[in-house]
Amino acid sequence: MGETSPTARTAPPAGRISPEALGDLVETRASERRALMETICRLREAALAPDLRPPPRPVRLLYRIRRRPRPWQRLADWRATLPEDPAYRAWALAHEPPLVVRPDPPRPPVAFWVRLLPAVDPARYRPLAESLDRVARPADRKVYVAAADRPDVFGPGWVRVAPDDGGAARRVLPPAAWVLWFDAPGVVPFWLWAALAPHLAEAGAAVLYADEDVLRAGRRAAPQFKPEFAPAMLRATHYLTGLLAVRRDRFEGAWPVASGYALALAVTQEATAVRHVPEVLFSALDPPARDAEEEWQALRAALDPTGWTAARTAVPAVFAVRPRVAAWPSVAVIIPSRDNWPYLSRCLASLEPATYPDLSVLVVDNGSRDPTTLAGLATLGGRIRVRRDDRPFHFARLMNAAAREVDAEVLLFLNDDTEALAPDWIQAMVAHLADPGVGAVGAVLLFPDGRIQHAGVVLGIRGGAAHAFKFHPWGERVYHDYPLLVREWSAVTGACLAVRRETFWAVGGFDEAYAASFNDIDLCLRLGERGLRILCTPEARLVHHETISRPRTMDPEEVRRFIARWSQHLARPDPYYSPHLSQWTEDFTPRVVDVAPAAGAEREARRP
Repeated sequence: MGETSPTARTAPPAGRISPEALGDLVETRASERRALMETICRLREAALAPDLRPPPRPVRLLYRIRRRPRPWQRLADWRATLPEDPAYRAWALAHEPPLVVRPDPPRPPVAFWVRLLPAVDPARYRPLAESLDRVARPADRKVYVAAADRPDVFGPGWVRVAPDDGGAARRVLPPAAWVLWFDAPGVVPFWLWAALAPHLAEAGAAVLYADEDVLRAGRRAAPQFKPEFAPAMLRATHYLTGLLAVRRDRFEGAWPVASGYALALAVTQEATAVRHVPEVLFSALDPPARDAEEEWQALRAALDPTGWTAARTAVPAVFAVRPRVAAWPSVAVIIPSRDNWPYLSRCLASLEPATYPDLSVLVVDNGSRDPTTLAGLATLGGRIRVRRDDRPFHFARLMNAAAREVDAEVLLFLNDDTEALAPDWIQAMVAHLADPGVGAVGAVLLFPDGRIQHAGVVLGIRGGAAHAFKFHPWGERVYHDYPLLVREWSAVTGACLAVRRETFWAVGGFDEAYAASFNDIDLCLRLGERGLRILCTPEARLVHHETISRPRTMDPEEVRRFIARWSQHLARPDPYYSPHLSQWTEDFTPRVVDVAPAAGAEREARRP
């Protein structure tokens, strides 16, 4: 249900920890983690110091004669841009040196295609042009798109193209197999090809995108380690910024395009051909350049033929997109409860303002004995029905039995200790089920003090699963606004989960091998095995008084069963969570513990 970590826990003591004390504990642990990262940085920089020293003069001359990159100089140049943030710096020190010193591998000809944003000073693009000149080869084409009244800030070898010139792609691209598109000021690293070239040769790949960060006063910061391709996330925001590589034929078919967002939406229609390159291959100049109005117009133009609806949110360049629903399906809300009338009554009261047109509620009373609860249940009527089930608590069994008794088209499983915050939250969830590629939809759940309890589930955290951004204050922008996006996750919590009835039974409902824990995660993973995506929408937000009705305990046998059943999923990176992010925390900090390069990798790469 609500708990997804595999670590066994005992019931909390009668004196429950206060939200204030819990917040202080989280801050203390964050401070300790920062101190640990600073220590790791010092140790790794000390280990790297010998490789920064130039080799003897004969070796330097040999590199010059052979015209090969000098790895000791590359390391020194790379070190000068290392982040100041300890966690990101520790990640870079552990992960990037082999890339920095690796010689450039063979690659096909490419075309660098830079589009100048109308509202950005052209001079800001000069560092990008210079960095592309450093990595370009004679067979490459270099093109920039600018209106006639824009000053020329590009050097020799660059071809200027008008924004509305539909024949430009065919004129300048024939020698190129790939087009590397940029539309924001920034720089690419000199190890670009060491990271990108293997992916350019990958069979079936037609679109590549990479991770990125921000360049602040010469130092890298604010990394965005992106997930594998997520269509709903792309409709919610243009996350394929920075470097976008497109095969020539697909690029020609999409040109001319009004913006980078329009290009991304056009070339990713065939999702299986889109690949993620998990390396930081673009650093945007601070502040990053985005045109929210232009992106909004690009999204509207892409959605017009599909019939989907879109709306702007309070956050620039974040959009609320959902399928248009011609006729709303019937929905049954199924709520398990026992002797918890104070919270159940608040949950039911929050459902009264719901504006959903065809809604019924089934309360599964799991053997209540409290007189107040029994009296409250006796008052229920109308669209609320009570089903008595006196069997011992077994969430999966109770929910499966209740689901067999309702004939609604959509099942919405809801904990009794939740409270809806808006009358249209059910529409926000059910609309996404109109997309046949979506299997289940979850909601953002908040603690009573306003911090995030659930905004999606990440696999692999601490060897099991955990809630993304847990304990982060809702409303505070964090990690490129990920909590604010309608986006894919590997799973969502069963505390608020909507699924089509036919889809639910197609996978056998909840697995009754899990009485209390992991039944929701297991359901989502089985839906994922069928190629269905799991979404979480922030348009549906509820307060969740987590584990008020039942202690937060976990059966060790269920833990072992879940890990054994899904060991392959847990062993590989979560596709919607970058392998470069921490496997120990839910706050999307860089992973620094187990990504150190093999001993001597830098020295091997230095040999002429």
